Amino acid sequence: MSVPVTTRSLADLYLSQGYGKEARDAYAFLLDRSPGDEGLKCGLDKAQALVNASKKAEVGVLLEEWVALVRHGKGGGTE
Repeated sequence: MSVPVTTRSLADLYLSQGYGKEARDAYAFLLDRSPGDEGLKCGLDKAQALVNASKKAEVGVLLEEWVALVRHGKGGGTE
């Protein structure tokens, strides 16, 4: 089984393509090897912000779906 080579270019590409989790993992991997690199820290912060925004969007969608179910009497756990 081959392991992908993790480089700054790959981390930057993940981030630019919207792959927040992959970018976060790549930047974290690289920061372990170069802990003082401010560019990597900035990339990690941006990637984590993308992951957080994605999680918030997922929660928002789930909440909207739950509200719709409750309004139609199909959820809420109080039946």
